[in-house]
Amino acid sequence: MGREMTAMRNFFPLALLGLFCGCSSVSNVEVSNTTPRILAVNASETYPITMQLRVRNGEIEKDSVRARVVVDGQERKMRRDGSADFIYEYTVPSGRSGVAYYFDVDYVQRGGDGTQKKNIRTSVYELDLSNRYVLGLDSVRGIPSTCVTVIGRGFSGEDRVFLGDVPAETHFESPTAIKFYVPVLGAGKSYPVTIEDALGPIAAGEFRVDPALLGANPRAVELRTGRKVTVNLTTAMPAANGGLDVNVTTDIPGAIEVEEKRMAEGHNCVSFEVKGIAPATGSLYVSVEGHQTLTMPIVVRN
Repeated sequence: MGREMTAMRNFFPLALLGLFCGCSSVSNVEVSNTTPRILAVNASETYPITMQLRVRNGEIEKDSVRARVVVDGQERKMRRDGSADFIYEYTVPSGRSGVAYYFDVDYVQRGGDGTQKKNIRTSVYELDLSNRYVLGLDSVRGIPSTCVTVIGRGFSGEDRVFLGDVPAETHFESPTAIKFYVPVLGAGKSYPVTIEDALGPIAAGEFRVDPALLGANPRAVELRTGRKVTVNLTTAMPAANGGLDVNVTTDIPGAIEVEEKRMAEGHNCVSFEVKGIAPATGSLYVSVEGHQTLTMPIVVRN
């Protein structure tokens, strides 16, 4: 198998838009179609058609199995690619965007009455070739605001990238590259990345989001009783999906009052006020989804 096909097989999980697995069975044997429903076009125009033979009960004579794939009305012998897997590398005629095929399998089954010759002929499957596919992400982990490039083929300015169900800021670079910025999401999790246009989504892999840092001005609060101080808070990226909760707690709750705030959707900054009630020294703890908790020293004087 040449390097082109080896690379093609390695990209199966990313390059396909969907997976069609069909099964046909006779007696205790099942033929399972493991060929992707859609494959990315390659320069050699050669694509693997694969199937798996599963024995549920009983025994078959392994050396008796003769597996064929019928394409364009012609039988083509499949070779073993493992103990129960079979493969045929089919070269699609130029100008074709897909093929129809089915499997025809002969084998000998053992039983109490001796051996019996068996045959399975599956239903017809379709294999389509696509000029639009994803090869991968140039980064699979980072904090919100990280710029990631999706590498593939067939992209357009209509494409939008999503992490889970959250849209990311997307920039079309070329038909083979799209860039997006990781939105603010719950940290410590991996999210499926998809590219979507009017024709539907394409899977692009997964991205793990690590916690980002919050920015604050001032970084420490000092005030007198009865007075207020305004703290300006910034996040790594603008808030999405209805905004972000800003949770501020303290270890001196009776000494201060903190204004409750929410960062508006599309904004990456918000201000909240802290009012001094009684003399004390302690800390403020500011938490926002997708960011490390920010600890701010605070002193309240008379």
